[in-house]
Amino acid sequence: MKIDPATGLILFLACLVGRAQAGSDEILLKLNEPPSQLAVSADGKVLAAKKSGGNIVLWSIPEKKLLHEVVDSREYFNCLALSPNHEFVASASLKSIRLWDVSTGEEKGVLNGHKSVILSIDFSPEGKSLASVSQGGTLIVWDVDARTEKSRAKVFPCEHATVAFRTDGSILIAMTKDNWIQVREVRNETSKVVARAPHNNWKIHRLSFSPDRKKLAVAVERDSFDPDREDNDQVHLWDLDSAEIAQRERRYGLFSVFPADICPKWGRPLLGHKGPIWDIVFTHDGTRLLTSSGGRDWLHIDFDETGETKRKSLQIREHAIKAWDLAAMQEIATFQGHKDSVRALAISADSNTVYSAGRDSTIRAWRIAPSLAEAAAPAAQTP
Repeated sequence: MKIDPATGLILFLACLVGRAQAGSDEILLKLNEPPSQLAVSADGKVLAAKKSGGNIVLWSIPEKKLLHEVVDSREYFNCLALSPNHEFVASASLKSIRLWDVSTGEEKGVLNGHKSVILSIDFSPEGKSLASVSQGGTLIVWDVDARTEKSRAKVFPCEHATVAFRTDGSILIAMTKDNWIQVREVRNETSKVVARAPHNNWKIHRLSFSPDRKKLAVAVERDSFDPDREDNDQVHLWDLDSAEIAQRERRYGLFSVFPADICPKWGRPLLGHKGPIWDIVFTHDGTRLLTSSGGRDWLHIDFDETGETKRKSLQIREHAIKAWDLAAMQEIATFQGHKDSVRALAISADSNTVYSAGRDSTIRAWRIAPSLAEAAAPAAQTP
């Protein structure tokens, strides 16, 4: 994409403003244990946070007050989702999902049906269905009101996954296994591959779809950390509409096979974090991306010719949130204030506030300056 000089200057100034004063932060909650998951309802009225011990905190955003702390003793907690009208909060732990009434904090039902660990859940746009995908590669769509299974489809066994409804009722699933990423579309209990490509030499931390489901953000870390490099931690953006079939040779002993991979296009990566990227979230208009990171402790032990031990170590304490302009593919703001790793992010309904959960046991709200949002938007092109 070509950017005219005037737009380039605006983006450069936005970057400077963002680094100097990205926005104001407010500590919403100080908890007695670190939160690890966040979710905001589509109407922007409720924030849900999962604590490391299992309990769920429900916070009223307009009233700035605690609604309930739902007592859930299941420490092995996979994922969290709020229904669009904030009627229910769903929490998945191991192979089951529980539904809680947001207004009362009471448990409303348990959804059982998976045979392996649940990796991701998502409510449909109208809030009547809930999709869940498991490590064994099973997608189940649930009727929220009836608390029953509506349909299921076999997709693909995976290590990490994220599931998302489309507005037409179909479902997208991004999943990883053995450094491969594939995206599948599920419609009427049948699935097909939309995109598939290898991510060799990278550890995959997080996957996230854009609101229009046309892009996939992939947070990765280099397999072998190199302290002399600035690109150990990256975000890759897949353009799912550009996926095309490509042949890749794979050798098995004396034989070669040429499977057809559906390879999406992606441009240059987003670079800037100095620690592992723990979460990624798009703004609702899809023009910006927010990422969070944590610390890194690196130790390398080697021996010289005499047999003496040589130790090299590095400590990184970034604990930062970064905002990226996706048209220019560059960083426009950095938010700092957490005293430990920032493990989860959520975005407000108007995309002007970022909520963050840190291992310092705080949940913070970061107000993005309107001037920064305007500067990040590309200027209109004259014909």
